[in-house]
Amino acid sequence: MNIRNIDVVTEKNERKRKLRRFVLPLILVLALILSACQSDPKTPPTGTKPAETASTDAGGSSSTDNDSGGAGLSTADLELINGLEEITEWRKEGNVLLRYVDGRVKHYRITDLRALLEGLETPVFIDFWAEWCGFCIDAEPFVDGLTESHRDRLLVIKVNTDLARNNAAMFGVGGLPSFKIVYEVTIVGEFTGFNKNTPEVYIEYIDAVIDHVTK
Repeated sequence: MNIRNIDVVTEKNERKRKLRRFVLPLILVLALILSACQSDPKTPPTGTKPAETASTDAGGSSSTDNDSGGAGLSTADLELINGLEEITEWRKEGNVLLRYVDGRVKHYRITDLRALLEGLETPVFIDFWAEWCGFCIDAEPFVDGLTESHRDRLLVIKVNTDLARNNAAMFGVGGLPSFKIVYEVTIVGEFTGFNKNTPEVYIEYIDAVIDHVTK
């Protein structure tokens, strides 16, 4: 083999090495992203006592015979959420409040999530999600149902982690979907992942947390 052929082979080998240095890290990053979304769904920690917080009456007696979107909420809470703008294309928003009104779930834009949480007296269930996450999509009917069944016990918020990264970071969100129960801007309960075959497990856990912080 002459010197020219050696130079050509060396150059090809160098190109291959550079390509491997670029492609392998990219494959690793894609694998990590995929695993974060498709990891085995986890259930809430059964029997775990919710975090201790100050107890405050979150809003009067419960009502189940109306579609007011929160008849049991405090007057202050209703004033806050009634001032929010109703929207239709909620998937394009970073932070959205869900309310069950007139027999259906409606969506409202939240311009400042932290300010809203600081003003609320009611526990808040936050669904951190993304459109590319399959388990997040599986959880949508559950979250909508929670908006109806628990409309007098908590408020429901969805945070699109692709559009509201700061809020996801503020609550320490790792894998998706991630669910946080917040009371007085404090996380009092949480779980990651979702199994659509066992919704009753999540309901039981959510009710236990609410009962604890509002006792």
